[in-house]
Amino acid sequence: MSYQIARPHAVHVSYKPGAVLRRLSHILFKRTLVACIAALGLVGQSFVDRANAQVLHTYGNSLGHEVVNVIAVSASKLRPLVPPEYTILPASNLMFGSPDQGIVTIANFQGINPTVDQRLSSRQSQVAIDVGILIVEPAEAAKAGVNIPGAFYVYALTIFTNDAQYAASLHTGDMPVEFVDAIGYQRDMDDATGVGDLIVSVPPVPHPLFD
Repeated sequence: MSYQIARPHAVHVSYKPGAVLRRLSHILFKRTLVACIAALGLVGQSFVDRANAQVLHTYGNSLGHEVVNVIAVSASKLRPLVPPEYTILPASNLMFGSPDQGIVTIANFQGINPTVDQRLSSRQSQVAIDVGILIVEPAEAAKAGVNIPGAFYVYALTIFTNDAQYAASLHTGDMPVEFVDAIGYQRDMDDATGVGDLIVSVPPVPHPLFD
């Protein structure tokens, strides 16, 4: 998936992992939905191989909203969470923090009437919270020619979702996803301006990120 920056707004967003409310600065992003998850072995293959990549699932929705929180965190704290073959993108590269900090992203997404492989989900409103760390373009990705202009590379730490069908589909691609039935999502935002409030809450769940 790639994200294109729409523009920053003075929106107050609350994120509540493990029932601990945190006020976070953020940038509002518009999602460019790539409606497929290609086989994870794609990276490092040739351009010709990419044309033959297996599509695991397709996704859709009639309407979607997404707000992405970005947090500058000491790179020394993030390093143990990222495999050594990946390089954490310095926060200073995006003029958001210092060179010894990385950036944690929390993408809060809501999709209305979601589908997986063209089948409607049992949820009319799907919520997905993607937690990751921005990384430098991997050498394998550069070699394979999979770069998308303006795209960010995110190492996924975990995904929380209230949609069991969506979670099951991500599991088939070895994505780190957790099904959490009772995710709270309260959105009071002006769609025309992107200004407003969003409160997302995740019930306490055992996870290394919260240790």
